[in-house]
Amino acid sequence: MPSRARIRRAVGRAMTEDLSDQMREGDVAEPTGGDTEVMIGRGLRLPVALDTRVRDIADARGMPASALIRQWIEAGIAGEDSDAAVVPLAELEAAIARLSRRAA
Repeated sequence: MPSRARIRRAVGRAMTEDLSDQMREGDVAEPTGGDTEVMIGRGLRLPVALDTRVRDIADARGMPASALIRQWIEAGIAGEDSDAAVVPLAELEAAIARLSRRAA
């Protein structure tokens, strides 16, 4: 188990430095003990109405807003990386539900 001093230094570094370039180059060690992926925090400014909509959608899907935003970013990047369209299952299910309601 890491010492408190080591944890404090790590937290201080994470709060004051952008580690994304080091992560990209593989200079930051992966976490030990489990398959937890290191996450980089990013600030994101959204208009209030858009943030409310994101939170409403995330609530309806039973997931945190940050996970939903991450899904959308991953889908966007996947679309950039290939010619094939990548759509999360949750989005397909939501679209089917909307179409079913319209047809009824």
